[in-house]
Amino acid sequence: MLTTHAQIDRATPPAPLDNLFNALRLVAVVWLLLVGLWSGPWLGASLVYPNGLLTVEIVLALLLILLSLRGQVQPLRAYPFFIPGVAVLGLCAVSAACRIFARGTTLSDETMSLWQHGEPLLRGVLLYLAIAGQPRLARVAWYALLGGLALQAGAAVIQHFTNVTRWYANLDSGWVSGWHPVHVPPVGSGPQPAPRVQGLTSYINLTAALLAASLPYWSVPLALNFLASRKVRALLFLGALATLAALWYTNSRGPMLAVFAVVLLVVIRLPQWRIAGVLALAAFLAAVFPALPGWALMAFAGAIVLLMLARRWKFRYLLPIALAMGVGGGLLVVDAYAMHYQLGWRVSQQGGVDNARLTLYRDALYTAASSPWWGVGDRAVAERVIQLPKLENLPVTQRNYHDQYLHWAAAEGFPVALALTCLVCWAVVLCWRQYPAWQNPHARALGLATAMGLTIFLLCNLVDAHFWRIEGGGFFWSLLGVTFATGTTASDNGNSGGQAHDC
Repeated sequence: MLTTHAQIDRATPPAPLDNLFNALRLVAVVWLLLVGLWSGPWLGASLVYPNGLLTVEIVLALLLILLSLRGQVQPLRAYPFFIPGVAVLGLCAVSAACRIFARGTTLSDETMSLWQHGEPLLRGVLLYLAIAGQPRLARVAWYALLGGLALQAGAAVIQHFTNVTRWYANLDSGWVSGWHPVHVPPVGSGPQPAPRVQGLTSYINLTAALLAASLPYWSVPLALNFLASRKVRALLFLGALATLAALWYTNSRGPMLAVFAVVLLVVIRLPQWRIAGVLALAAFLAAVFPALPGWALMAFAGAIVLLMLARRWKFRYLLPIALAMGVGGGLLVVDAYAMHYQLGWRVSQQGGVDNARLTLYRDALYTAASSPWWGVGDRAVAERVIQLPKLENLPVTQRNYHDQYLHWAAAEGFPVALALTCLVCWAVVLCWRQYPAWQNPHARALGLATAMGLTIFLLCNLVDAHFWRIEGGGFFWSLLGVTFATGTTASDNGNSGGQAHDC
């Protein structure tokens, strides 16, 4: 049983110093969530260590040590991923040592590799310890979490409507290179294809994966229909719409298909969503697949007609279909008639992209087979990638094998790849298994959203390597830490933690 903040307050009045420590703890948690969920290198994570987020993490760790001396922090064993995470990091350290002695890799390269795995895990542990048993802090943490997700989506939408692909000069350096809006080529006599927005992250593929994984946080509370406040429902609907539009504007196929796969799995398993959910997905695809201005306008107009019919109770099953058609058609209507972009099937890309990935995957398997026990290291992987045909100019941020699991096998060796894959998959499976047992309906909704979102994230890593970047791992473990802390707090405190979403 967790010792709650309310129980501590009843036992001993908080001292002024405790109030200061708790205020600093709140600021650190908000910063790690608001900035850490997109990790712009200017304010947060970067390829240079130590970085801005690590500084905040160290401060939070010191605060937790001081607060633990007064019984206001849960023990490490309460966090379910602490011991397995330490064991996997130990295996990573052994593999790094083997590479140093057997392959001659440098200590600095291996230290960076360990930080890429270790710092995100540390962040998840710290967030759990800071939030567990603190209902008010849990509520503020979810405000910050949704705020961080909204910033990412809003940035992508703004970039789309201003014809800006990113706001920094150098793709490799990210925000460190300074403020410098990069625009798409000027519109000539003919229509231009829509740009791929960058968002706030250091590369496009990570932006798309984060947006895809954040969609359930906006849509699950709406689908479960337990929120009492119309204002909250309206805000969540706008967040979902902005996130879906932003994901669409990244023009990334893998994350979009991952969303469809996970949503289809959920609606098939839940009888009350089965027919309406499947039909809604089909309606969305029907609205966007032809990608013709006239067809998009017809879909949008048809959605309005269906919405009018759905106002009558006997036609309520038309509501999800109408919303799907309205969103799908509306996105393309804006692009065609407001932005004057040339429409195409936005989540399809040229065959050259698929051929390049197949080339990367074949080379990843060959590299992993050449050093199966401890891999070749990240630097050797980057050097091999840029030597492949047509990939010489690939940015530093994307010099990986574009499949996280193959990348781990090639860079770290099969034992580490298996351990890391099992760790992240077990974390998501545990989330799917744990959330139904949480007593509070809000906590269960957050647990379901996290299970869906991180499943989407793992699927996205089949076509990209996001854990290779510290932002990707930080996103994954931050969401898990906050979710389990909130779920446990809500279960042990009745409805006190259940206000985390309906506020």
